Formats: sequence, structure tokens, C-alpha cells
Amino acid sequence: MSDDETEPLDKKEGKFHPRLLLLDEFGGELHGKKKFHKCLYHFREDSEDISVDDWTFTHDHFGPTEEGLSKNLLALDNLNLIVIEKDGKKYIYKETEKGSSFTQGLRNGLRKLWGDEIQEREKSLELVAEVNKDRSASEIIDDWKEQKEEPYGIDQ
Repeated sequence: MSDDETEPLDKKEGKFHPRLLLLDEFGGELHGKKKFHKCLYHFREDSEDISVDDWTFTHDHFGPTEEGLSKNLLALDNLNLIVIEKDGKKYIYKETEKGSSFTQGLRNGLRKLWGDEIQEREKSLELVAEVNKDRSASEIIDDWKEQKEEPYGIDQ
């Protein structure tokens, strides 16, 4: 990555690989790009130590979206950590066996390095997956519509 490109998360946050960990919390399979965006936003909002400046989302008619998510997911696909499939208009993201092993190793390493901090994030990711697993992106968006309308409830 060149110096003039910005990362969606700062270097410290990037160490936590929230996208891959979230996919793992969904049992290794998540249906829909919009749903992925909304769940990451939900995770960011629930994480007290991640500020809107550290991880920005833009807001459009689909609700909050993370710039660069597709590029990050393609990189994970190129590393054979996930597989991206398309079913009609809907994308399906599946964790591979290699991705599952990598995620488990990542979790173990992060627990040793970050201790309680990563455990709080794991709980937050687990909660986001539990709450949203059987919901559509539209249902998740409804939860965040009020925030979009509030002047201080969205990224400025």
C-alpha cells in the first residue's frame, strides 16, 4: 500500500482483523455485502475504544458503509482465508478451512498480546453476530435510522 492511500483502520486497530473475526462469529458464513457493512458498523458503535476518527463509515441511502470493505474482503479471498460467492445480486462470504485455522491462531495470539482488551472485543463481536445472524440488512438498517437522522449520531 502506498503512503498516499489511507487504511480504513489505524495500524493498531488493523491488528485485530475485525472483518475476519466477525465472519468467524457468524459461523464462517455471512450473506450480503450490506449486512457485512451494517454488522461492522454495529461492532464499531458498541466498541468504546474505537472512535469514529479511527474507523470511519460513510452514510448513504443504504445506511452506514465502510469504504474499502470490498477491497479488504478481496484481499482475504486472494489469501484463501475466505471465499466470495455471488448468488444473483447477493454476495456470500464463507470462511475457508485455512481461514478458520488462521482465525483461531489470531485469537490465541491476540489474547496473549492484548489480554482483556481483545476479550472485550470478542464479546462485542459475538454479540453483534448473535443479534444479527438471522436478520436481513434491512432489519439492521432500521435499527440505525435514528442515528442517521441525529446530527451527532453519525460520522461527520
